[in-house]
This record gives sequence, structure tokens and C-alpha cells, in this order.
Amino acid sequence: MRRIALLLLIGMLAVSACGDDGTLQSGSSDSAATSAASTTSAGEATTTTAAATTEAPSTTAATTTTQATTTEATTTTEATTTTAALDHPLLPAALTRADVPWEALGPGWSFALFSTAAGYEDLEPPGDEIVVAYLVGPDGTPFEITRWPLHQAPFTIMDVRPDGRFAIVGIPEGGTHLLDLTTGTFEPFPAGVDGRYVTFTRPTGRDFVMTTEGTAEMRFSDGSVIADFGAIDDWYADYGVPYPPWLYGPGGVTVVINRPDGPVLIDNLGNQIRRLDEVGLDCRALRWWSEAEILVRCDIPSPEHYLLRQLWLVNRDASVAPKALTPVAESFFEPGFDGYVDALRAGDSVLLQGFYAAGSGWFPIHAWSPDGPPERLTAEEPAGQLVTGNADSFALLLYGCCGEVYGGLTHYTHGGEVLSRLDAPEGIYGVTDARGVGAP
Repeated sequence: MRRIALLLLIGMLAVSACGDDGTLQSGSSDSAATSAASTTSAGEATTTTAAATTEAPSTTAATTTTQATTTEATTTTEATTTTAALDHPLLPAALTRADVPWEALGPGWSFALFSTAAGYEDLEPPGDEIVVAYLVGPDGTPFEITRWPLHQAPFTIMDVRPDGRFAIVGIPEGGTHLLDLTTGTFEPFPAGVDGRYVTFTRPTGRDFVMTTEGTAEMRFSDGSVIADFGAIDDWYADYGVPYPPWLYGPGGVTVVINRPDGPVLIDNLGNQIRRLDEVGLDCRALRWWSEAEILVRCDIPSPEHYLLRQLWLVNRDASVAPKALTPVAESFFEPGFDGYVDALRAGDSVLLQGFYAAGSGWFPIHAWSPDGPPERLTAEEPAGQLVTGNADSFALLLYGCCGEVYGGLTHYTHGGEVLSRLDAPEGIYGVTDARGVGAP
């Protein structure tokens, strides 16, 4: 809840679009660009999760690279482009959009928004503050995609297309927008595609799912309705950790919907297959773990902790019993530690996001082990959110609490060593949101 409060308060400053000058952007010195040098290691990211199946049985043409917009679109988005460079002395050094190895994008890559605003405590007129969009490689190398004046900029990311070429972003009081990362400009959604929350379908991202007054609809890339997914749980964050209203299956034929009364498995035409097994209270699906399993978080009543948060792997097949991913014995949990709220597969590693409810809460990262208790990896105590990972590294979105003005994207080795940080000098906010590329 703190994370959303931060973004809402920051968002009071912001509303449409601009471009960049296409040059190496450095806030303080060109020497920093050397440290952001070649992304050959970043280019070794594992392959994307795109499968060969189509997203809907009724769809036969699965465009895999340039399908996000159509000439039939009638909804227009203001996409004002300026030739004047928007600059700021405290921006991190970055490579340019022209340097992005587009074919290498996949797990381990992320898309981030970086704000030079003073933070949520400073609600003065924004002046010349800006927001910059970056693609970030698995080794932490940032590539600047575009930049906007603060009052025209997005602050939240709803989804990134699996190939990393488009993103869906939210502009405070300015609606949902489709951003072409290859050009740095906003593109119009197809006619009829709109809503408070919009994502791409999987595996190719050809079509869209959107909210419409508390329900979800799937629409083709030309805007026509494919399916009505029915009622959704319209609240998609818990203690600052987001959970999506729906999870489009990696194979493109099934979808998990977080309904107000729990998660439900449906086909991609909207027909219910079954309710997912619930192993606790207020269960919410977080992500597809594999083509057969869904990661689910549930609350477990506890006399000492009020509620413990635990993670389970629930199979889409009712004949397979759920498996606990995190400990269920109360004796495991130390005072103040209230369980686990998210998990991520990064190569052969499994990362767990813990939760301390004391104060405003913070989220340490643990390494899962099949043979013993999870091991603490990160030393930071600000709130942290798992963003992405691959066989070599993982990334956390870190943000402050209790009056701190801070937002950063930090890359770690699987042993917990810091590889790089995309964050801001003292006095400006930094990364407001980040989302993994190639994530289901």
C-alpha cells in the first residue's frame, strides 16, 4: 500500500509525450558512459518465453514483432515530440536507443522509468524536472529510450510486450498509453482498447486484455472483442507488492483471473475451467510458474503473527495437489517476519521476497533451497520488489519508506553481490517503476 501511496502522491505532479536527442545521456560526466559500455554480457540473456502457439484459437496470424498497432485505430493519443533536448545534471550515464540489441531482449532485461522530481514530499510546481525511460540489460547497463517533461510523463508500467518493443504505461490523470520503445513515441491503441489497466496477451503480445468497469475483456489488435473474462478483483497490490488482475498463460490458451472471491482458471475465450485450489485465506495468483503451475499467495491464520503469508504452486490440473513453496510451520518464522509475498525463477535459482510488517514494512530477498530454510541474500532494508532475473543475475526495484525520497533498480548476482545500481543522487526520486521483459 505504501508503494501505491508513493506513486499516487508523486503522480499529482504529472500528463502525454516527448522525444529525445538520440545521443549518449550523462548527468555528470562522459566517463560514466564507459562503465555502461558494451552490453555483450547483457546480450547473452536467455531466450524469451514466447511459445509457438497462438493466443486464441480463433486467431491464425500471429505477428511476432510489429503487431501492436493498426491503421484502423480511431483512438488517438497526444504524442507531442520536441526536438529540444530535455536535460538534467543528475541523470545517470546511459547508452542510446540506437545501441539496444533488440534481438537479445528477454529474461534479465527490464524497462524502467526514472524521475528527477524531488519526491513525493515536494509537491511544488515541477519546473524543468523530467522523466526518462530506460531499457536495462541483465548486467545493469541502461539504454535511454526517451524522456518527457515531468507534467507529461508516465509514472507506472502496466506491461512490457514479450519482445521488449512496446510497453503499456500509465500517466497520472492522463490515462493508459502504448509506448513504442523502438522509436520512443506514443502510438494509438486500436479503437475500443482502453481502460484503467491494460496488458498484452501471451506468448507474442499480439492482442490486449483490459479492464472495463470491474470486468476484463480480451480484444484483438484491431480492437474487436474476443472474449469477456468476467468480474476481476479490481485491487491489485498488497503491502506495496502488485498482483495482477489476470495472468495470461505462457502457452496462450488459458488465463488465470483474480476474482473478488479467489483465482479462477478460464480458457482464452472466457469459459471457466475450474476454481484454483485455495490453501489459505484471500488467495491471489501472482504469476505462471510453468505451463502447468501457477504461483499463488495465501494468508494463513496465526496466533502470533495475525496472518502469515505463504506461497504455493497450484497446478491447473485438479488431479495434482498444491505444493508449498515456502515454509508453513510457524516455528520457522522469527518475530516480526510475516512470511513471503512473491517469488521469481531466475535461471536455475528461485528467489523469495520476504515481508516484515513492522513499521511500514520491508521486503528482504531470500534464496530458496529444497534442502533447508531460505537464505537471506540482500542487506538493504528499504522495500524491495522482484523485477526480473536470468541465469546470471536478478534485479530489484528498491524504494524508501517513512519519508525517504528514493527509488532505484539494483542488479545482483545470485549470491547477493551488487552488480550495478540505477538510482539517483540524494534529493531526487530516481526509479518510479520497473517491469521485466519477457515475463509471463
